This record gives sequence, C-alpha cells and structure tokens, in this order.
Amino acid sequence: MANDRKYAIINSSDIPNMVFDENNLLNKGDWLRKNNDLSKAIVSYSGTKPSCIGSETIYTHSQILSIINDPTGEWYDQEDENS
Repeated sequence: MANDRKYAIINSSDIPNMVFDENNLLNKGDWLRKNNDLSKAIVSYSGTKPSCIGSETIYTHSQILSIINDPTGEWYDQEDENS
C-alpha cells in the first residue's frame, strides 16, 4: 500500500549509485519521478531506510503528494492533473 511507503528526494546524479532491491526500494521504472529540470528524483521504499538514501529528508505519502501537486513547485506537471 502506498501509504506505508516512505519517500526521499535525491539528486538525479545519485541514481546510478542506488541499490534498488535493498529494503524494498522500488525499481527505477516503478516509481522514480524526476523534477521538471531533471536534476532531482523521488525514490520510495518500505521498512527500514536503505543506506543508499543517506541523510535526505524522508517524506510520507501525503507529504510527497503535496510537494508534487504544488503548482508553484519544481515537481508540478499540469498534464498529471489532466490525466
């Protein structure tokens, strides 16, 4: 369930260093959303925070949705609203 997952925002340049099978970290294609300038990405995991996430801020499902759906933010995609 999505509400049990935790989310972190990482630099896109760190994606090759991620261990996508550690602690149920989703596969890259499953849930790896990039911001509008492609410099950052959101990764998701369940359970214990994977060590590959480091010291990034951890968000709940509702918090990450607020970030993504903020029309003034770097993650907002108007097409998502129309889907």
